Amino acid sequence: MGYVDTGTIDHILNHAGRIPLLTAEEEILLGRRVQALMRLLEDNPDGPYTSAEQRTLRLGKRAKERMVTANIRLVIHVAKKYVHRISTLTLADLIQEGSIGLIRGVEKFDPERGYKFSTFGYWWVRQGISRAITRDDRVIRLPINAIEALNKLRGFIPVFVQEHGRQPSYAECAEHCEIAEQTIREYIKHSAPATSLDQRVNSNDDSSMLIDLIAAEAEDPLDDGFWAVRHHLKPVMASLPPEHEEVIQLRFFSRPDTVMSYKLMSEQLGLSRQAIQQREQRALRAMRTRMATA
Repeated sequence: MGYVDTGTIDHILNHAGRIPLLTAEEEILLGRRVQALMRLLEDNPDGPYTSAEQRTLRLGKRAKERMVTANIRLVIHVAKKYVHRISTLTLADLIQEGSIGLIRGVEKFDPERGYKFSTFGYWWVRQGISRAITRDDRVIRLPINAIEALNKLRGFIPVFVQEHGRQPSYAECAEHCEIAEQTIREYIKHSAPATSLDQRVNSNDDSSMLIDLIAAEAEDPLDDGFWAVRHHLKPVMASLPPEHEEVIQLRFFSRPDTVMSYKLMSEQLGLSRQAIQQREQRALRAMRTRMATA
């Protein structure tokens, strides 16, 4: 990640407008090279590498850096939206963290899925920045397990309120997070900015104790991003034969954090992996054709 250090960020801030954007064709080509790099590093992280594999490494690393630098304006754009939310961090800090998120997005981007990187990468950038604010922009620094517990509560509380018509108690929150009640009280107490802690925390009133104290943070961008993509693809998916739509649904949209494995799909559908792959390929071709002519 040498190309996201402070010196490089200063350089990119000064030259961001001169960095050419990628064409759709370049994005696909570079994305494929990055994916080849990631597969090679996953299968054989330490080498040795053949001459062909060394070429894959070389081209993949260049493609990865090219995609990062070409999308740095996206990082700056998102970082500026969060400036009003920070007290101890700086814009440079947000750009640094957003750049790390961008790199992760580049590593996970699959150009074969048919959507632009900007849509996909935005959520990774936003995640990097929002998590940095949650983690680091505090006078009282919270440990990672506290942040994880608070994030669990952020998803738990709205569901609990909907089901029970009231806010959960400390004890119920502690049970959900599988930690001691006193521990969850401490986490919540220190989760708000120090300047507003007394105003936001009322330990005698469980009805107003939690949801506004937990720092807003996007869930995994794959969650937001994939469901947004699914919304736009819904009419296209509806035009597929039912057996093909079922494969696409299971493969790409049943798990926001990852695609479902062919092994698990085979178990659920009672089909061979080869049959599932054939249906997937036919469905993707049909969807691309439909979108191209829409």
